[in-house]
Amino acid sequence: MADARRAISEADRARVAEAVARAEQATAAEIVCAVASESGRYDRAEAVVGLLGAVLALAGLHALRAPLLTALGGEAGALPLAFQVGAVLAGFFLGNLLASGVHPLRSFFVGRQEADEEVSRAAGYLFQARRLASTRARGGVLVYVSLFEREVVLLADEGAHAALGDQGLLEVRDQVVARLAARDLPGAFVAAAEGLGQRLKEALPRAPEDQDELPDALLVLHPRP
Repeated sequence: MADARRAISEADRARVAEAVARAEQATAAEIVCAVASESGRYDRAEAVVGLLGAVLALAGLHALRAPLLTALGGEAGALPLAFQVGAVLAGFFLGNLLASGVHPLRSFFVGRQEADEEVSRAAGYLFQARRLASTRARGGVLVYVSLFEREVVLLADEGAHAALGDQGLLEVRDQVVARLAARDLPGAFVAAAEGLGQRLKEALPRAPEDQDELPDALLVLHPRP
C-alpha cells in the first residue's frame, strides 16, 4: 500500500517547508503542499476482488470435495451447504482484505475516470478545509499529490489564478509531474513552491505588514483527506 507517511522523510518535509517559506517571502500568496496515500475509498473495486475471492474459494472447496467428504465420513455427493456458504464468505472477506492492502491488485478495477473524480473531490475538500479560499489576498494555492492514483492537482484562489492563468498552473504542474517521474517527491514540492513564488511575486507582492496566514509544513495525509 502506498503510504504517504513513509514516502517522505522528516528531513525532506523540513526541506519542503523551507521552500514554501522562501517562496512566500516575496508574495502575499499562501502556498500549501499536500501528499495523500490515496484520494478515494474504492469500495467497488475491493468488492470485485472479494467476489473473485469468493468464486475461487468455492471452486477450491469443490476441487477438494472427495477428500473432504471422506474425512467427514460421508458418501460422494454435494458438500454440506454450510461448507459452501462458509467458503464464499471467507473468500469474499479475504479478497476484500487483500485488495485493501495490496493497491496494485485493486488498481486493476479502478477506472481512470473514477480515479480522476476522487482526486478532484479530495483536492477540493482539502482546499476548503485548509482555508485556502479565505486568505486576505485571495492568493491561496494548493499543490496536491495523491500517490495511489499517481495524480497531481493544483488549485488556486481567484487572486492567484488571475496572476498565474491556466497556462501558469499547467507549467508548474508539469514541473511537479517531471520530478515525480524521476521519483523525487520532495523535489516535486520544492519545484512547485519555487515556480509559484517566481510567478506570483510581481502580481501578488508581499507587503511589509503581511503575516503568514497558513502553515508552511507539508501536509501528509493517510489514508486520504
